Amino acid sequence: TFRLEPGSALHIPPGIWALERYLTADALLLVLCDRPYEPEDYLTDPEVFRAYRRQASSEGEKPSV
Repeated sequence: TFRLEPGSALHIPPGIWALERYLTADALLLVLCDRPYEPEDYLTDPEVFRAYRRQASSEGEKPSV
């Protein structure tokens, strides 16, 4: 768990499950990407994500989405 102070940032690399929780009604989230958002690039079901990680781990690969 990370609690970010105003003006701070957190880099989340590919293959990491992340869940954001906003502690105030005026909280903002800025996402910087190298390409446009494509929903099919993201795993949104935790069970599917766990299966993906298990498969990548068993194949000796570094997970990336």
